[in-house]
Amino acid sequence: MKMKFLKPTTFLCLATTISSTLITPVFADSKEVNYDINNMSTKYHNNDLITKESYSKDEILKLEPYIFVDENGLFSINSEDALNDGFPKDLVEGQQQYFEYLNSEVKSGNIKVSNNLNITGMTSIQKEYENAIKGDRCNRGRNTSMATHWWGVSRYTCDHNTSIMAGEFLTVSGVAGGIGLIGKWFPGVSVPAGLTASYFKLLSGRINANNKGRGVLTEISWAFVFDITPQ
Repeated sequence: MKMKFLKPTTFLCLATTISSTLITPVFADSKEVNYDINNMSTKYHNNDLITKESYSKDEILKLEPYIFVDENGLFSINSEDALNDGFPKDLVEGQQQYFEYLNSEVKSGNIKVSNNLNITGMTSIQKEYENAIKGDRCNRGRNTSMATHWWGVSRYTCDHNTSIMAGEFLTVSGVAGGIGLIGKWFPGVSVPAGLTASYFKLLSGRINANNKGRGVLTEISWAFVFDITPQ
């Protein structure tokens, strides 16, 4: 498994766990994902896979100068300039695919995009499943709803909920359970093919290692790279 560890941040990356399997932007619309929170399982649509690498948030952020919001309030990317400036084709195409998902949510009236690339509102799947995470027992650290960004998603979990999240991933005995938990904590994020239960146990360990008593900030790029930071 390829991982990047940067203090105080931890990146969990999938590139070498899925040999010869390509990775797509892993955000699915409500017609593709059906989460069963109680059984912690999910059915998801495996889109056409185009991305050869797992790109972290920091790697994707380098595309920002090429990204803009058009006159219709939709995300767009100057792909030609990005490619001419040396950005990998699969990174640019992956960003385009993620924008297709976000723009569909804009057209449906679920989210709005400002000219500074900030997103407000909730995607259709997040509206349906956000209540799965409660913050009423938090006493240390921030606890927020999941935020959607042009590069992926993020959420703060307090110490109490971070411990629950890590514990749930630790007990995963099969891939379906792990996929369901991703859907519970990060609604709308589907999972690339090729993972094993051991991946989710490793994720649990990284969540615990970064919880210093106030919970964590978890960021997930559209390429399914986790960036876990202590609060």
